[in-house]
Amino acid sequence: MVRAHVDEELIIPGTHYVDPLKWDPLIMKFCEFFGGGQNVHPSRLAEGWEMPHQLQRAAG
Repeated sequence: MVRAHVDEELIIPGTHYVDPLKWDPLIMKFCEFFGGGQNVHPSRLAEGWEMPHQLQRAAG
């Protein structure tokens, strides 16, 4: 990686460090989008997989 952009609101004032309490990245795990430890958006990529968490969510 050569360069990255970080929104100024995520920087700890007076430093060049990202505040981990303010940063909530969107990540993909098990073919679904997560943020803040929760599934935040359905994924078309996950439709073909029969993952156990999908079955539990559908039942619950």
